[in-house]
Amino acid sequence: MATRNLAAASLGARLEGSLAGKEWKPLLRHGEAFPTAGLSNGVAGVPQEFSGGCRLAEHLRTVDERWDNDCAISTFLPGDEHEDCGSVVVRLPDSGGYLRRLGFTYCPWDRNYGSICAVSVSGDGASWEEVGEIRTQWAGDRGNPAEEEVITAFVEVNGDATERVQRFVKFDWGEDGEGRRLYFLYVEGTFGADGGGVERGAVDLQGVMTPESVNIEAATEVGEVHVIVRTLAGDEYMIDLPATALLADVRDKLAQLTGWQPLALRFSIGATVLRDFSEKVTAHSGADGVATFSVVRAARKNQASTALGATLEGQYAGQEWKPLLRHSDAFPSELGGDVFLGVPEAKSLGVALAEHLHTIDERWNGDVACSTFVSREGILDDVVITVRLPGEGACLERVGFTYTPWDRNYGKRCSVLVSPDAKDWTEVGVIKTAWHRDRGDPSVEPVRTKLLDVPKDVAQRFQRFVRFQWDFSGDGRRLMFLYAVGYA
Repeated sequence: MATRNLAAASLGARLEGSLAGKEWKPLLRHGEAFPTAGLSNGVAGVPQEFSGGCRLAEHLRTVDERWDNDCAISTFLPGDEHEDCGSVVVRLPDSGGYLRRLGFTYCPWDRNYGSICAVSVSGDGASWEEVGEIRTQWAGDRGNPAEEEVITAFVEVNGDATERVQRFVKFDWGEDGEGRRLYFLYVEGTFGADGGGVERGAVDLQGVMTPESVNIEAATEVGEVHVIVRTLAGDEYMIDLPATALLADVRDKLAQLTGWQPLALRFSIGATVLRDFSEKVTAHSGADGVATFSVVRAARKNQASTALGATLEGQYAGQEWKPLLRHSDAFPSELGGDVFLGVPEAKSLGVALAEHLHTIDERWNGDVACSTFVSREGILDDVVITVRLPGEGACLERVGFTYTPWDRNYGKRCSVLVSPDAKDWTEVGVIKTAWHRDRGDPSVEPVRTKLLDVPKDVAQRFQRFVRFQWDFSGDGRRLMFLYAVGYA
C-alpha cells in the first residue's frame, strides 16, 4: 500500500484541542497546496521555488483565497498561560495508520521560541508513546520573509510503534519557549487497514447510511459464536466470540479489522437498523442458527443542525431561524462539506462575522439576530439551553459552542449534559470560558470556539438531547453556534 501523508483534511484528519476548527488553514492541506509534490512520490515539504517566505505566501494565496495574510497561511502555537501550551494534536482518519515518519514545515524567522519538539503517537488518544524529538532553530525577533526560507524537519518512527495502528500524533514544545509558527504537518505512513482511509466524496456526507461491501454471518454453536465477514473484494475475516457476545463486541472487533470508526458502524437486517448494541448476537439468529447482517456506516456530522432536523427546547423554542443551529448554512463550503467546527480566522472578529452572517440570511442583522444571549428565567435558576437532536438521536463524539467573549458573558463554567429521553441526564464534562462583565470591542475581539470530547462509555449510547448549563452564580453566555458532533 502506498505511503502518503495521513495528516490530510481531505482524508478526514482533523485537529484536536484549542486548534479544533482550524482545518481550513494550510496545516493539514499540504496536498492541496502542492498536489504534484506530495509524499506519494517521495517529495516532502515545500518545493524550492516556493521555499522563500514571500514566494510561499504568494503561492498559497492562489490556492485558497482565505489564505491571504500571515495569520491565515500559518498557525502559531501559543505557550505560557495559554491552554494546550505549545502543542498540536492531529486525529488521523478513521482507519488510523502504520507510521514511518513525522514532521512539519515551519517558519524559522518569525516568533519561534521553542527549540525542542517532543513527538508522540497514540492508538486511543489517552496513552502516549514518545517516538523522538525534533530540534528546531530559535528566533526571538521577526526576520525578513523576503530573505528567509521555510524549513522542514522530521523524526523517524522506529521499533514497536511502527507495528501498531496509531490514530493520534502530538507535536509538543511543552514549556520550552512559547510555541512555533507552523505551515504544514506530515504523518507519513500507510492506512491502518486495507481499503481504509476513504477519500472525501466516497463516503456520504449528507447523513444517509451508506452500505459497505460487507456482510456478516454469525453462525451459533454451543458455547461460541463464529462471525464470518465477507467483502465484495474477496477478503474474508473470521471472528470467534463466546455465545454471550453482544452486537457491540462484533462491532468493535470489526472496527479493529477494518480501521473504521466504531461509533459510525451500524448493523441492519433488511430495512431495520439495529441501534441497541447491548443485544446478544444470538438474539437475531434464524431457525438455522445463522444471523445475517449488512453493515452500514453513518456519516460524521454536526447533529445540532436545523438542516438535519435539530430543534431548541424550552424558552428558546422557535428561535431555530438564528445562527445557533445553522452553522452549516453559515459556512457551507468549508472543507468541501466535511465536518468543520468554529469560525474561519478571516471572519473571526466580531464585526467581520456579523457582516458575513448578514450575507447568508438577511434576518441576521445586528447583535440580537446574529447571536443568542442565554439567560436565566428566575433569579436562582440555572442558565440552560437544550437541543433536541434529529430523529432517534446520535452517538456523540464532541460537543461545544462558539461564543463572544467580549459581550455580556457572566458564566465561567458550563456543564454539558446528554440524555436519551430528557429525563435521565449524564454530565460529559465542563467547558471553562473567559469571563467579561462589560462590553468589549467587536472590531478587535474574535469569537472563540470551545469543544469537549464525550467520554467513550457515554459515546457508545444514543443520545437525543444535549444541554448546556451555567449555574445560577452567573447570568449566561452570548452564543453564536452550537455543536454536537457524532453519528446518527
